[in-house]
Order: sequence, then structure tokens, then C-alpha cells
Amino acid sequence: QLWALRGAASGPLPDGVRMAIREHVRHLPAPTQALLERAAIVGREFSLAVAAAAAELDLAAAELQLAEGVRGGVLQEVGAGRYRFQHVLMSEALADELAPAARATTHRRAAEALERLAVADEGALLTEVAFHYRRAGAAFAEQAIAAAQRAAAAAMRRLAFEDAAELLAAARDDAAATTPADLPRRIELGVRLGEAQLRAGRGEAGRSACLEAAALARAARDSERFAGAVLVYGAQVRPGVVDERLLGLLDEALAALPVGDGALRARLIGRLAATLQPCNLPARPIGLALEAIAMARRLEDPALLLDVLVSGGSALMDYGDPAIRAGLHGELVRLAAERAQPSLLFRGHARLIFDHLELGERAAVDDHLRQLGAAASAFRQPGYHWPVALYRAMVALLEGRFADADLAAAEAAETVERGGDDVGRRCLAMHRFGAAWVRADDEALDA
Repeated sequence: QLWALRGAASGPLPDGVRMAIREHVRHLPAPTQALLERAAIVGREFSLAVAAAAAELDLAAAELQLAEGVRGGVLQEVGAGRYRFQHVLMSEALADELAPAARATTHRRAAEALERLAVADEGALLTEVAFHYRRAGAAFAEQAIAAAQRAAAAAMRRLAFEDAAELLAAARDDAAATTPADLPRRIELGVRLGEAQLRAGRGEAGRSACLEAAALARAARDSERFAGAVLVYGAQVRPGVVDERLLGLLDEALAALPVGDGALRARLIGRLAATLQPCNLPARPIGLALEAIAMARRLEDPALLLDVLVSGGSALMDYGDPAIRAGLHGELVRLAAERAQPSLLFRGHARLIFDHLELGERAAVDDHLRQLGAAASAFRQPGYHWPVALYRAMVALLEGRFADADLAAAEAAETVERGGDDVGRRCLAMHRFGAAWVRADDEALDA
């Protein structure tokens, strides 16, 4: 977990371990011991500049004391101006030597020093800043929240969604504890947390965070933030599932917005269209999807159009003309590439596989399968990898290459189970049913 940045052992150190470590360092000069205690607050590995700031020493004096620590076998130098404690237990034991007030002050100094070193997208440093401000006490909660938000944004850009979720969960909890009346910020943090959780494949947790944010927005009568929470709640595609709760939230959000063209209205209509499918009368969701796309075009906002092509395109899958779909999904891929949106690029190539299958354009299917695999390589989440194998299985099945289909489906299943992905399990069940039907396997169909 990000808030256990030091790789610390769980629970308090045994007295025997603590005494052995203290005996190991007691031969060092007192100023060196004092510096090491403060450096240990920074972490098992630290820089000269941050340790000096934490101990309020100039660089030359701190460097001399750290050299004593190296000679004494407590530290090792791991690079120019960088040091590491020989064992994580050493840093834990030395940090515990400080009184709580001194420990909080040292965390604050470390945060300030790291903040001076951090640049806009250095997620690792920003995460450290947030950690130290959080440990500096309630007086520095605002700095901790701001640093966590910046670090989370950097993590999202790196596609490190789990890291972003950890940071945002801490920031949301801190905001609720320190400034409960600041509903706009609490709503925003909740929505961003929900987005990070959903993109990390934690569907239930992500939807729960969005529902909490939506409840706060409803209580504040903030229709725009309510709509934003609803849109993120409904962002995860769940094939074959009509989410009645989401339909109600979308209707509520649309009723609260002014009539006429607007970015939020276009997004909500597009999401409503997607949520209504599968539908016995698909003409309505298809009409809503085309209405949302037309509205986005009138507003001449590429980011909006990209979002609506994603949601509206979901309503057209399996029902709309594949030639029309292929044109819209080609536009989705182009905009996603232009705007550096790798998850949407992935989704666009996935849809184009189905479009070109229906159109009988086999070479295009292979091309988009290759591009889907390339897009998945940017992600570490299993949810971006099992579809590649499953789509290969689907194509092989349609061509009667049953052995190839079984191998690819087994690969997809292994990835699904590794990630605990409920959407993947549902898609695999659909594939297995299709495979049994194609093979006329009555026993498998009955199962």
C-alpha cells in the first residue's frame, strides 16, 4: 500500500530487535545518531538534501554525519547523494526513537524539502510529499490533500490506477474529517476515486465511491456534480446487463439540467443510450445515441465528441448498421490517439473487430486484433489483456479452428481469474455458450 511506503514490518518491533539495533548504532557519534533518526523518518532510502532539511543541517555537515553512518555499517551509499539503511528494521527502530512531536515536525520538514524537488508529473516524489504531510498532523491536512491529488493525477497519466486509488481514498477521508462542509471538494475527490477504482478493475468499490459522491451532490443540490458522479458510475461497460439503478440516476441527472444543447446533457444521453441496451425495441437507444453524437458535433468539442462516441457507440453494438458503426469507431480511434487516451484507443479497436467481422472484412479484423494487443501492452491491469485472447478465440471459433479457439479461451480464462474480473467471467461464459452452440455440443449447452 502507498501509505506503507517504507516496506515496514507489520506491528511494533520486538524489544529484542529494537535493543540490538540501538546497540549497533550507539558507538556512532551523537550528532550522527540524531541525523539518522530523522533520516529514518524520510524512509529506508533517502537523499542527502532531504535528510539535511529534515534535521535542519547544512549539506556539508549532513554529508559528514552520513559518511559516519556508512563507515559504521548502518547505511550504504546507493548513488550520488543517495543513501539506504542496511535493513528496513534499522530505519523503523531509529524512527521510533523520536518523540511524537519531533516525529511530526520531521515529517513536515521532509514534505517541504520533497515539495521543492518535485515537478508537476513526478508521481513518486509527490506521493512522498503527501505521505509526509499526512504524518505531520492535522494542521497540514490541506497540504496532504493537495499533494495526494497531484500525485493521483500523475499516477492516472502513468496508467497506475491502483496507486491513484490509494492516494485519492486517503485524500477523500482526510477531507471528510477536516473540512466536512466543503462538499464540492468531497464530491470531486469521491468521483475521482471512483474513476480510479473502476479503471483499476475494482468495479464494486468504484461504483460505491461514485454513489457516495452522488448522494453528497444531491444533498447540496449541485446538478452538475451529480451528473459527473453518475457518468463515472456508469462508465464501466457490463455486457448484457441493464443497470436499473443507473437508469434511474441518469433520468434524475437529465431532469435536473437545463433543456438544450450542453456537454453534460450530451454525455448523459449517450450514457443513457448505452445503458438501455440490450433492449427489445433497440430503435430508441439507437436514436438517443445518434442524438448525443449530433449534439456533441454541434458543440464542436473534440473531448466531448470522443466521450459520446464511446458511450453512444455501445448502444449501436449488435444493433446498428456495421458500416455506420465502423465509421464512428474509426473516428473514436483517431480522436483517442490524438488526445492520448490509451484506454479509449483500446476500446475503439475492440469495437472495430466486431464491425469488420460483420462486414466480412477479414484482413481488417486481423489488423485491429494486432492493434488491440499493442494498445493492451500499455496497461498492467488484467482487464486490458483477457479481451485480446478472448477475441482471438472468437475469431478462431467462427473459422472452425476449434483447437486454436480452446487455447486462446484458456489463456483468457487464466487472465480473468488472476484479476478476479467479473465482467471477464461473464464474457467467457457467453463465449463458452457460443462455442458449445457452434459445435452442437448438447451436453455443454445443458450445463
